Amino acid sequence: MGTEPPRPHSNLPAGGLSVIAESLLDRECTFCVESDQDLDRAFAITGARRVPLAEANYVFAPLATAEEVARQAVLRIGTLAYPDEAATLFAPVRFGFGQELRLTGPGIKDSLTDRDRRH
Repeated sequence: MGTEPPRPHSNLPAGGLSVIAESLLDRECTFCVESDQDLDRAFAITGARRVPLAEANYVFAPLATAEEVARQAVLRIGTLAYPDEAATLFAPVRFGFGQELRLTGPGIKDSLTDRDRRH
């Protein structure tokens, strides 16, 4: 049933989230950056529209605390029939540290935690 998220990579290219945003963001999509004004300004140059968290196609947010994770509860959620209605979340994390993450939804059989993805 669907494809699972890719295994985590510890060797992101130089530029990290900026490089990812450059390849994804354009005038036809929306974004929200939480807690990083420099990234927010850099992403606005792509022509993508800055919108509130609940409306964004792409969300760039830290997930280091329970509060930061809880704020993501408003993200758009897709369905099996319309997975493209979901937001895509990019979050810098250190696996094995901080808040445990559990992934569920279309394309993920049952659920996965960050602990499951370390192998």
